[in-house]
Amino acid sequence: MKLKPGVPIAAGVVLFLLVSAGALVFQGLNDFDLSEHHQQEVVFQTESAELSGTLILPSDNPAAPILIFVHGDGPQDRFSSGGYMPLMNALLDSGIAVYSWDKAGVGTSAGDWLQQTMADRAAETMAAMSAVQSATEASGNKLGFIGFSQAGWVLPKVATQVSPSIPGIIVGGASSWQEQGAYLTATRLKAEAHTDDDIRAYVQQQVERDEKLFAPPVSYERYLEQTTEEAPMSEARFHFVALNYSVDSTEELPRITSPMLVLFGEDDLNVDARSEARVYEQGLANGHDANEVVVWPEATHALTRTRWFNYRLPSQIPWYATLYALAAGREIYAPGVVDHIADWFLRTSQ
Repeated sequence: MKLKPGVPIAAGVVLFLLVSAGALVFQGLNDFDLSEHHQQEVVFQTESAELSGTLILPSDNPAAPILIFVHGDGPQDRFSSGGYMPLMNALLDSGIAVYSWDKAGVGTSAGDWLQQTMADRAAETMAAMSAVQSATEASGNKLGFIGFSQAGWVLPKVATQVSPSIPGIIVGGASSWQEQGAYLTATRLKAEAHTDDDIRAYVQQQVERDEKLFAPPVSYERYLEQTTEEAPMSEARFHFVALNYSVDSTEELPRITSPMLVLFGEDDLNVDARSEARVYEQGLANGHDANEVVVWPEATHALTRTRWFNYRLPSQIPWYATLYALAAGREIYAPGVVDHIADWFLRTSQ
């Protein structure tokens, strides 16, 4: 019996697709491995603790410009439990070195991040930059910083203190802690199908309650008596919020003279992207010529692809999206955004 010509051709197509899919998965998993690059432990001291981080240099360019990562909220280690690795690998492939450290009280760092104000975190970032500068003095690497979410209250403070030649990148930052809290509540209630009138009324009630709760003298017991949350904040978290409840970066933005790239995901559920973009555009209007404020299409709070990752909290991401992230690696990010970050930083760090 003769084989039909289409049979081996079809089998070859299937084999090709399987091999191609396997190659893509391998590339994705490879984005979670930083071992091929030169790594160096860099430890630094703040007023309250010693903190530890890792400097990673492209294996073929020890003088590469360095982006210093500044964390968002939560007890994050230097690689954000692996979440930073695809971005770090993409930056390294573009000729950009990276440095990130364990938050206070996380990993091998001493201290307690829940006792920090945003000013404390800014001072910590300045200390990290000094340590990295000292560690790379012989190579003369240029420095810059990239911060995520809560770092939007940290990096404007840093940017008003550093040399105008040090560029900064803010991803998903909010200007007002209080307004971001109100927006978070509104998006949560909207997801629960509450009416617009009910949402406005509840948010206003929460704002009025919080203004009283976080005004001195702060009392955790009073918070427990008044909260309607199913899972109340821990006492440590409550006091952390109280320390930072009034933080607002709008007055700092006009004083920034270094170049700034500010990025928001169009579909951000944590920050009101278009409103915050207007705040940053206005605040940075008279700043550096290289300043950019961009609302990126089809992107989330972390600039990942909306279709797969648009959740308010990492704990809400379903298992299949996590598997997709492992297979996709750097492709989890919205199309073009990582290249834009790399190109802008390389241009402004010359």
